[in-house]
Amino acid sequence: MSNFSAIITGDFAAQANADLEAQGYGPRNFSVPAKSAGATGADWVGLHCWDIPDFRAAVEALDPAYGVVILEGSGDPNFGQLCAQEALQWVQPTGNEPGLPMIGDQRTFDGKLWTSLIDSNVFQPPVGWREVVVEGYPPFVQPTGAADDYNLGDRVSFEGKNYESIIPSNVWSPSAYPAGWKEIP
Repeated sequence: MSNFSAIITGDFAAQANADLEAQGYGPRNFSVPAKSAGATGADWVGLHCWDIPDFRAAVEALDPAYGVVILEGSGDPNFGQLCAQEALQWVQPTGNEPGLPMIGDQRTFDGKLWTSLIDSNVFQPPVGWREVVVEGYPPFVQPTGAADDYNLGDRVSFEGKNYESIIPSNVWSPSAYPAGWKEIP
């Protein structure tokens, strides 16, 4: 199993995602907006993978014309510089304006990167959002309902330990319902 990051120019992200989804990976593998130094908007899209068998080989086998760049491990500073610091900032919506974050869209808020868990997301992180971390697991955030519950296999940090949800639609913390979680290294 491999732990790696990858970036791709925005022009090819949709096709690369479609190619990976056709192989059973995804959806929206490349989904972290990023921009090059001096660019006016996001011109790269990134991903980070933790221990998904054969996924690295699938990413490496993408069409060379896509220009995928593999970054080793989770500590490569290029990924953090391109993605976490350059993603779109979350701004409180003032009404039902177009362009509200949809499921999988990412924004930065309070110095952290977040992924929207719901369509037309008007909520301030962490409500309706899940923190994206490059190393380790995001902290447990008490779900408010079905829109932001934890799925089977979701991983979190909680009170200094790491856990994986072993039930679907998990809305309990590891201390509130220990049978819904297993401790992981």
